[in-house]
Amino acid sequence: MRTDDDLATVRDATGFVAAMQDLRLRSGYTLRQLEGRAAACGDVLPRSTVADIPRRQTLPRPELVAAFVRACGEQDRLGEWMAAYRRAARPAEPDRLPAARAITTVLVLAACAALGATLVVTAGAGPEKPRSAAPVLAVASAGTWARIRPVPAPRLCLSAGIERTGRYRSEVAVQRPCGEPGPRTLLQPAGDELTSIRWEHPVDATLGCLTVLDDGPAANLVEPRDECRLGGSQLFRLEHAGADAYRVRRAGTEHCLGVHDGETVPGAEIVQQPCGDHSHQRFHIDINPATR
Repeated sequence: MRTDDDLATVRDATGFVAAMQDLRLRSGYTLRQLEGRAAACGDVLPRSTVADIPRRQTLPRPELVAAFVRACGEQDRLGEWMAAYRRAARPAEPDRLPAARAITTVLVLAACAALGATLVVTAGAGPEKPRSAAPVLAVASAGTWARIRPVPAPRLCLSAGIERTGRYRSEVAVQRPCGEPGPRTLLQPAGDELTSIRWEHPVDATLGCLTVLDDGPAANLVEPRDECRLGGSQLFRLEHAGADAYRVRRAGTEHCLGVHDGETVPGAEIVQQPCGDHSHQRFHIDINPATR
């Protein structure tokens, strides 16, 4: 079993997950006790999530880590844990993408020059515009703090939660009472009338991007991810959809975010679905809310 000092040696996801498992064993708490202790702190920490820790090959969401550390009784060392988390998350994939974009840009320019065409290239441009011509929400270039509320349930806000059937154990976007603790939402413009929706971790203020999942057991759910690659699954068009309402359209598609089955209860998942004239696909977007 690891000692407390071993936390400083954690450098990757495997080491961090092993440290979490060791902490759970040192704490002596059962899965049920950890879930109850987390709830007493206002956190969400399902037993299934804790039980799955030894089998993980990737890092859990930072808010889950914070809830786990507090439930295990190491809230005084939360800063050390989050520092270890950041070290484990730091190893990045090789920085090939910018180089690939540069090469592609050069080839396109050369081809167009040979044809006598005039081309304006924007490096790193996002996906093509969807067919909708609806005007979009103006977002400040530095980003805009916001609160997103489903029109049919205006006292609920987009926040983090757990998929209710248990088919997916990581956190996903759900609707929860606006007054409950949760991540803050930052709208970040990405050019071409597109916006990323970023969540700020309530403890260490790290930012992750909401990402539409396209396959696997979580297909069509929306997951907060630490990596913001700003591809089509992380970019949205915030379109005006009537008085004081917006439709959140996935970039370059005819799919929009909506509330599962149009439910108005807390915990209902936010899902990708074909765009339509549905109230559960319309959201109030409060810019710079006074409270969260």
